[in-house]
Amino acid sequence: MKLNNSITRAKSALPTAASREPWALALRSCYGTDDQMLRAWSPDKRDYCLANIAGAAQSPSVVRMLKSYPDAWPLAVSNAVAATLVETTDAEAAPTAPADITRMVGRLLSDDRLRTLPAGMLWAFFARLGARRYTIYGKHATPGRMLDTLQREYPNLRAEVQRAQAEAESRDKAEREARHRADAMNWQQYAASRGLDPRNNPLEKFNPSNDTHHDSND
Repeated sequence: MKLNNSITRAKSALPTAASREPWALALRSCYGTDDQMLRAWSPDKRDYCLANIAGAAQSPSVVRMLKSYPDAWPLAVSNAVAATLVETTDAEAAPTAPADITRMVGRLLSDDRLRTLPAGMLWAFFARLGARRYTIYGKHATPGRMLDTLQREYPNLRAEVQRAQAEAESRDKAEREARHRADAMNWQQYAASRGLDPRNNPLEKFNPSNDTHHDSND
């Protein structure tokens, strides 16, 4: 189910012009034009995001993608929703009306909680939903039921993001400490670099552990 931009522009309080904030300019520099961004965030990238949760958790938020691409981002989400519906809808189900997807995407992009999710985590959610790893209440998947499932799973997705970010921070800290140790000079290296006598280490003179003097009153 391929949707065009004219039917997916959500009729809600969504931005109509791209933000000029530095982060928005950086995102547009990263992802390029609307068409280039749509290719970067095509429905077939859902499985990639699911297989790379650490990276997905560090991706730009849904709302920042929306404010950077106010016309194209609703289309990207709509295409991902449509592709997921194909995978989760039984053959005998009635076709989904594009207007239903438009309304669902508008509600998703206006939701104060859901729009804070990293965009990659939204794609990972769609991948899991397409693989039927979530329970969708009702006989057939619909845009509304997909949104209900996303809202229900939001706390788990947010917890997953926090774990991934904590792990990334821990790795970064370990790497910084390893670089610091590798860059640290010992006295012999410093003395050699400055033409000093390596036997005359000033730190040893002021090291209390080297003090063999004992008070005469002991």
